[in-house]
Amino acid sequence: MVWIVMSSSRATYLPLTEQTFSQEHLSLLQAYQSRSSWIWIDEADPYTAPNSPAGEQRGFRFTYLHNDSTKTPSNATIVLSVDNYFALYINGAIVHEADPRNDLLAALAFSVPLQPPSNKTVFAVRAINGRLNKAGNIQNPAGLITALKINFQGSRGSEVLVSGPDMKWVGESLLAPGWEETDFDDGSWQTAVVYRSEIANTIWPPDRRRLPTTIAVGAKLTPPQVPVPNSTAALGPDGNLQPGAWAGIVLAAALLSAALASIATILFTRRRYRPRRRESTASSRYVAYVSIPPTIQTTSYPLSHIHQEQMNSFTPDPEVAERGDCPPAYMKGENATGSALSTSERSFEQ
Repeated sequence: MVWIVMSSSRATYLPLTEQTFSQEHLSLLQAYQSRSSWIWIDEADPYTAPNSPAGEQRGFRFTYLHNDSTKTPSNATIVLSVDNYFALYINGAIVHEADPRNDLLAALAFSVPLQPPSNKTVFAVRAINGRLNKAGNIQNPAGLITALKINFQGSRGSEVLVSGPDMKWVGESLLAPGWEETDFDDGSWQTAVVYRSEIANTIWPPDRRRLPTTIAVGAKLTPPQVPVPNSTAALGPDGNLQPGAWAGIVLAAALLSAALASIATILFTRRRYRPRRRESTASSRYVAYVSIPPTIQTTSYPLSHIHQEQMNSFTPDPEVAERGDCPPAYMKGENATGSALSTSERSFEQ
């Protein structure tokens, strides 16, 4: 089963309209091409930068804070590229869904209106590294590079920021529910590592990076039509569940099956052995009535005599006698010889 985050399940800027890149965005393209840096998180051993586990995702967040009361942000335009592909959220609303067909060297551009209050805008990127290649490598280079322009209302100019020098991105490998939302606390996330230009230019040569010629524009923000699910934390490449999430589901199913099997076994065993337990109890009462008088225990009577006395002193358990589990003679109150019990025998029985 494949779980995909549908546009209707959360706030969205989709569908976007593709437009030609206008002259007003040239400063953004120039900043992206000349000043922006490739970034990623500091991976744990045995992975060393710029390598990252193949087929895994990482979450990145950048919070833009605007404290100038004389200007009001009205629009955000962002250019970015991810090795290998990505999903983009602005203030928790989906702008671009993850698409494995994206070319990692071809930047994409998006422009959306900002909703008031717009003094805080959160940009979140779910970056997915490529899967295992034909050589079976478990790691390969991964990176994110971006440039951002914030426009202000009423011809109040704009502000351009780039990854590396201007934007403090934070990243995390384990994504909690709601990680892309505006009010999510990312205080424990690590500051993204900025790759040195000599390393980045070797992996992603500037002359091979292609600037966007079109821009995807969102006209308005559409609120979610249904409650927002538990974010995209469990999603991996292609919008599928991550291997860890699948493992958790399989383990939970196995534990549930084992628990149900144990309960069924206990119930079946109790029903099966309940009659035997009653029979065992009845047998113990049967033996308890076969007692040796103290006078006999202290004499040197032959064993056969003791046995005969025991048999004569037997008093059947009514429940056992009713089922027919003892000789008929004892059911009639007779001794082993078939004659009626004497007064002394009956008193001894009592």
